Order: sequence, then C-alpha cells, then structure tokens
Amino acid sequence: FTSYQQDPTLIDVVICGQDPYPNAGVADGRSFSTQPENKIPASLLVIFKLLAANGLAKNLHNPNLEYWSRQGVWNINSYLTRNPFYHYENETLKITDNGAGKDKTPLHTFWSSFTINSIKYVIDIRPESSYLAILLWGAPAQAQLKEIVPHLVKLGYKEE
Repeated sequence: FTSYQQDPTLIDVVICGQDPYPNAGVADGRSFSTQPENKIPASLLVIFKLLAANGLAKNLHNPNLEYWSRQGVWNINSYLTRNPFYHYENETLKITDNGAGKDKTPLHTFWSSFTINSIKYVIDIRPESSYLAILLWGAPAQAQLKEIVPHLVKLGYKEE
C-alpha cells in the first residue's frame, strides 16, 4: 500500500497495472516497482524501453519508482493483493495463485471497487482547470476501469 501514502492533491498521472508481482520480495506497494536490489521485472523493462524509445527516460537502472511518485505519478494496481486459490491435492490443502487474469472472486470484486473509488477520489479533488492523465496498462485494467475512463486510447507495444 506504499502508493497510498502519496498526497492525492499532487497526482498528475495515474498508472494502473493489473496486480502485484506474484513472487515474494518483489512487489513494493507501487505498480511495476520493486526494490533497487531486485532485477528489473519484465513488465517494467517494457515500460522503460517505451520511455527510452521516446526520449522520456531517465534513471533506467533503478526499478524502484519512488522517484516517479515525487514527480506526481501514482503507480497503483487494479488488484492490490494476489488471489489465493485453495484446493485439495492428494488430500492435502494447497494454496496457489489465482491471479487477476483468472476467474473473478469476491476478492477481485473488492479490489476492483476499491481501486475505482480511489481513482474517482483523485479525480474529484482536482481543480476543474487541471488535467489528469490515466494510463491503464493491460486489458484487465482497461476492462475494469472503463467506467471512469470512458475515452480510452489504446496503445500497443510489440517487442522487436
């Protein structure tokens, strides 16, 4: 929940991803971000490549995006926790990840509502004369948030 420590009145750009990184020790509370000692995750590497290709990138060696927050970028996820899937295998209870791309559960519904209301709050507290850019990274985030971002511009990226 690191991203929710950011002052909402200073947010100019919202970047909304899908869900936290599934591996322990990778997610740091901001979408696409991780601690500096970690390897740059593949999804963040794609973002860095897009920024570099457009001459917009600085500090591409640091996967911790706290410095983006200080510039008014709010990195959040559509779902703020991974969804555990409980099942029995050989009479033993197993817990596996049922990520956001799989069947929706009450936990997905809760996080979806939480994220939508969070973004609506940021929109509502802004002066009418100001602008807010909302980037929805990936089809799940786009589908979930289409009600508050009705004029969606879809951009694609293909690794060369």
